[in-house]
Formats: sequence, C-alpha cells, structure tokens
Amino acid sequence: MGGNENLIFNFYGALFEEGQRGFSLKTLSAMLAALGLSAEASRLALSRMARRGYLKTRRKGRASYYFLTEEGLALVRQGEERSVGRGEPCPWDGTLHLVSYELPETLRGERTELAATLLRAGYGRAAAGLWAYAYEAPDSVKAYLARPELRGLVEEYRARHEGDTRAFARRVWRLDACRIPLD
Repeated sequence: MGGNENLIFNFYGALFEEGQRGFSLKTLSAMLAALGLSAEASRLALSRMARRGYLKTRRKGRASYYFLTEEGLALVRQGEERSVGRGEPCPWDGTLHLVSYELPETLRGERTELAATLLRAGYGRAAAGLWAYAYEAPDSVKAYLARPELRGLVEEYRARHEGDTRAFARRVWRLDACRIPLD
C-alpha cells in the first residue's frame, strides 16, 4: 500500500469517531491538500482503496462520502495495536518465521498488496520475495496468505539464523534508517 493510502488510514484512525460516519471527498481532499497532496492524487488513492475493499462510497446529493469497510476498519485497528500501548516485547526464541513468494507479473497488484500486508504486520524484507518475522505470523497475515489466489504461490518456513543476528536484523528491518539501537 502506498504512502497516500497510509495517510488516509491515519486520518480515519486519528478521527475515528467522525470517520465511522465517513468523510466527504471534499473534506478528505482538503485535509490531504494541507499536507501537500494534490486533489488528483487524493482521488486516485481513494479509488484504489475502494477497489481493494477498504472503503465504500455513498452519494449524498452531489457529494461523495467515503466510509471504512470492515476490512478497512481492521487495518486501522491493526495500526493502532502496533503503535499504541505495545508494552514489553515478547521474548524471542531465536526462530524466524519466513514467507517466500514468487508471483508472476500478471499478479503484480497481488504481489504489491502481499508485500504491504507483510510490512504492516512487522515483517522485514530479507531478499526479493522473502520476508522474515521474529514471531508466529499474526492472524492478519495468516488470513491474507490463506487467500485462494495465493494458493501454491506462497510458502511459509521456520528457520534459525546462523551468523550475526544483530546485523541481520539491522539489514532486514532497516534499523539504521529508523535510528533504533539494538543494545
């Protein structure tokens, strides 16, 4: 999922009470314009989100309103869980949970959405088509990987890293870019 779509999800999450009733296209465009996003880019992002099933539209007179679907609401809640009140991290047993895929160009959109789903869940990209996670796959990932269109194209593995685990984590989760110390 692109940055513009993430920005829109952030609005719905931050303004949740109002967001449940929906936002008009005019309101969303004005909020996004204040952050430097053009009206065209806003409409494109909203259209993409609606096509993917995260938003539904309703017309009220001449105005269009965008409402979160159950899938969209689940993503907002997942984001809140990841960013608010995380608490202490779970102890790690040294096992990496890997997701490997090789999707043909005809499924480019599916490949992009799969990568976005893994990234949102906290997976790190270890190599092209290979993502690593330090814990058991979250329910959102399990549900996504169970989709019929991915059957036979995605594999899950468990592995132990041999070597400098800290260096691996820094590379895969790009910790230096985030300025996150491991010590």
